[in-house]
Amino acid sequence: MSDNRQKPFQRIVIIISGLALLGVMVLPLLRSIDQPPYPLATSSTNIAQKEKLQAIADGYEEVLKREPKNPTALQGLIEAKLQLKDLEGAIVPMEKLVQLFPEEEKLATILKTMKQELEIQKNPSSLGLPKNDSEQLLIEDEDSN
Repeated sequence: MSDNRQKPFQRIVIIISGLALLGVMVLPLLRSIDQPPYPLATSSTNIAQKEKLQAIADGYEEVLKREPKNPTALQGLIEAKLQLKDLEGAIVPMEKLVQLFPEEEKLATILKTMKQELEIQKNPSSLGLPKNDSEQLLIEDEDSN
């Protein structure tokens, strides 16, 4: 007789446990449907990051006012300006760094590349060959035909 009483109790416990398990699995899914896949505050994050980089650059500039030949401050200012996409602002401290370390050919190469990139940014039509070289190629191409 006690066996007959336990069967409905077991069924109720099993049903409640199953519903609880189902709820635990479905509830996070329902919450994830309501939330966007990525945060919408990216523009404010970008603005805050730019402000932080600008503050870092300003700090390095203050150090350079006191110590104009400080290589760490020059390098930090260059990096901050490049992260801010201020290539023109990074060239002057890079020139000073090249003057401090003339034996470092890599620095001179980087400076040259930065100046070329700035020229391309200012004058996008200068992407191709110089006129005299392109004209020479056209002449050679016509001669080969």
